[in-house]
Amino acid sequence: NYDGSFIKAYPCGVQPDMVTFSGNLILTADEGEPRLGYGEGCVDPKGSVTVIDLSSGIENGNAVVVTLDEFDAERDELTESGVILKKDAAPSADLEPEYIATAGKYAYVSLQEANAIATLDLESKKFTSVLPLGFKDHSVAGNEIDLLDDGKAKIKNQNVYGVYMPDGIDAFEVNGETYLITANEGDAREWGDYSGVKKTKIEGTKAETLDNEKWDGIDADKTYILGGRSFAIFKASDMTLVYESGAMIESAVAASEFKEHFNCSNDNVKLDSRSKKKGPEPESVEVAEIDGKRYAFVGLERTGGVMMFDITDFLKGKAALSAYANSRDYS
Repeated sequence: NYDGSFIKAYPCGVQPDMVTFSGNLILTADEGEPRLGYGEGCVDPKGSVTVIDLSSGIENGNAVVVTLDEFDAERDELTESGVILKKDAAPSADLEPEYIATAGKYAYVSLQEANAIATLDLESKKFTSVLPLGFKDHSVAGNEIDLLDDGKAKIKNQNVYGVYMPDGIDAFEVNGETYLITANEGDAREWGDYSGVKKTKIEGTKAETLDNEKWDGIDADKTYILGGRSFAIFKASDMTLVYESGAMIESAVAASEFKEHFNCSNDNVKLDSRSKKKGPEPESVEVAEIDGKRYAFVGLERTGGVMMFDITDFLKGKAALSAYANSRDYS
């Protein structure tokens, strides 16, 4: 309670990353990462969502761990649709819940490394779908990016595909339709002596990309980078992309008072030091309505600060940066 007195503990799945509420339910995103790597003697725990029902009171809650076992039989269908899975890995172990947003009777769960969203029916406590989020074509106008480690903010088109891999997500409704907004951070799998990424030379810079030979769900002849350096909005019913912020985040940092630290890291203030990896890394996103307008607040894990976007007209393909607040001490 607020006095710091312990009330009650409930068991949950392996490695809960995030906790949220929905009515009388507590939900935990149980990531289940293979912390020791893969191979003999190593365990890759199952990902899950724990649903704790407190409708009978805090002391009498009921905890149910919901796994993704039923999708093991649909592995081929998942990867053919664009869900990314480690070769030879079972979906129940490889899918790792990262973050949860709720709306009505459903919880939407980001499966970051798989570049997918799982939908959980909160009444039946069963997953109803795992749907891919697709890829961002950085060769298209509007999707420019800085991939080069050259000490400059040089945002330009590149022949690579961004894998959204969102961390934080939020859900909101417009005219009875539920939408998901995602912070497209990107995340690599590097456990023990295993790494699912490689270095690919792009204009003299060794950029971090997916190692195509280690994944199902991607094309062998395309180059994929981690994350989208953006926020995106999807229709929750089928994960159709309805808005993508393109190059807005990197462009805004490059034009801001913090431009001398464009794409720097959390532990390195050098300009451009993260361009060859995941850039500013949008980590979290929250939506709020203020004075009749809808805003998205996007936290930037590496560069620092929070960006506020007016997304009122996102269905018309419009969004605009309203503010960039950054209290980071770059010294």
